[in-house]
Amino acid sequence: MKDKETGKYAVFFQAKDMKMMEKAFKNALARSERKTERKESIRKNIEKFKEMAKNTVSKDKVKNKQKEQSL
Repeated sequence: MKDKETGKYAVFFQAKDMKMMEKAFKNALARSERKTERKESIRKNIEKFKEMAKNTVSKDKVKNKQKEQSL
């Protein structure tokens, strides 16, 4: 349930066996860790491609300037 005042969530579990609850917590934690890893790797790839795009644009400008000078 979401607390309207603070915006935080309260989670309620019902299980007859503690082992089942531990397993559920471990699964939930593993999923959240995988999601954050994917987000980080996507962000790194985006930054890498941004740098590559900057480098290619500057090289094209240099080529065009050299063509203009030779004409």
